[in-house]
Amino acid sequence: MERPRGTVCPPVQRPPRRSFLDDVAAALRDLGLVNQPIKCPFGRSFNRDFRCAIHEIGHALTIRILGDKIDGVTIDPGPGYEGQVWAPWTFKAFTRGDVDAAQIRAVLEPQMPQAGEDQGPAADVTLKITNQIIQFMGGRAAEKLALRGKSSAAPDDYRQSRELAAIVCKSPKSVERFVQFCEQQAEDLLRPHIDLIFALIPVLRIRRTMTGIEVDEAIAIILAHFDRSAERERRRDWDIRMKSAEIFRGQCISHE
Repeated sequence: MERPRGTVCPPVQRPPRRSFLDDVAAALRDLGLVNQPIKCPFGRSFNRDFRCAIHEIGHALTIRILGDKIDGVTIDPGPGYEGQVWAPWTFKAFTRGDVDAAQIRAVLEPQMPQAGEDQGPAADVTLKITNQIIQFMGGRAAEKLALRGKSSAAPDDYRQSRELAAIVCKSPKSVERFVQFCEQQAEDLLRPHIDLIFALIPVLRIRRTMTGIEVDEAIAIILAHFDRSAERERRRDWDIRMKSAEIFRGQCISHE
């Protein structure tokens, strides 16, 4: 069942490392993906396919964390792209996902307050642009977190982010800094969900293409297993504390 717009991914309690693989294996069983091969597209290496999965998962998770809807995700290449996430624009006038950011800039930029003018009337547009750029930067941010290194260039993500930033920024330097800020925001949003990113990688690499409902289903199942592991660990820790308390109590009585 699709999550209603406005809901977000709940915080991921980082499971004990020894149970992480068990949780992922259990989630794959629940999703019916056990013993299914991972096939890379012709001409794409394993490492490149792995990076592509991380990148698109980063986009998808950032969109859901911000409470927006996704229509689908794929890591199979197509004309002009290695992978893709389909999602409607947050702007009411541009509900189709195939609209380019340059078209949005052409419509909105002339309507925005000029430098030195009151920016208050445009606050809602500025917030939507900020969230949209964060979503564009989610792929690069996920690569940085998961691969602990430099992300791929993602030229189209970067180009569209710059187009949107130019709607609210008045100089090339401010555009660059605004995009950098949004990329850091995306990284900060995704950091608590790093285990979820890794758990979704085999799911997406097996299925290759998923609808938004399937993505939400996979997230819910994985988080349920993470929560159960966290609860087992809490109970185990509580048992250890209770036993230690009993031992301490016994020692205190023996010394009376």
